[in-house]
Amino acid sequence: MPERLDRTDFSARRITLALTAALAAATLLMLPMGAAQAACSKRVYVYSADWCGTCRRLRSYLDLNRIRYTLLDADNPRVKADMQRRFGNLAVPRTLIGRSVVSGLDTAKIQKLCR
Repeated sequence: MPERLDRTDFSARRITLALTAALAAATLLMLPMGAAQAACSKRVYVYSADWCGTCRRLRSYLDLNRIRYTLLDADNPRVKADMQRRFGNLAVPRTLIGRSVVSGLDTAKIQKLCR
């Protein structure tokens, strides 16, 4: 006789499938743009904090795509003052590409600005 499965088994499977799908989607965002578009000809500055998960993903994305950047520690008082003056708030991550600002992890905008 086949083993009966508890309803909690199905819930755990659904959660596992949902997490797997979310991880696959996140991985696609992190794929390199390609060798022809791998570098950015503009100066790139990243306002970031060690405690920020999105900041870590942004830095990984830039590293994977071989985009050089200058990292600015958003927890440093001088950098905080600069952010407040430039942006009016202390939200991270914030990326400057040339004269353009990218808030958060917007890979499409980063690709567009680095062309």
